[in-house]
Amino acid sequence: MVVRVCNSAYVVIELLQRLAHKKGCGVLSTIHQPSSAIFALFDRVVLMADGMITYGGPNTYLHTFFEEQQKAIPYRYNPADWVLHLMQTETNETLRSFRDSWRSLDAKLAFGKIVRSSDSCLIGTALHI
Repeated sequence: MVVRVCNSAYVVIELLQRLAHKKGCGVLSTIHQPSSAIFALFDRVVLMADGMITYGGPNTYLHTFFEEQQKAIPYRYNPADWVLHLMQTETNETLRSFRDSWRSLDAKLAFGKIVRSSDSCLIGTALHI
């Protein structure tokens, strides 16, 4: 199979996602500034800034999370680019508020108040700053 260079990252992540779902295991990866198509393949994401986790949870909940933080992802904007922008430009106080809100969300996830899609997942630390 011949894969174009621009498409190879997508093919690799898509393969990892299929394996994770098929085998019921987790896959942890690190990717910096993924395309929106690649970012959408991740079931869960972990966002970090200054050594702290500012969000860790379902990729499908990311838009809602940042809306709740009054930092909504703009329409038709690559979520990975937006979050990278936030992690680089927001004050430490704002980043800590993201972390604190995420901790509250994480507690809800632990108690099943937010439904998880499955136990097998592809987890990506999409933005490691």
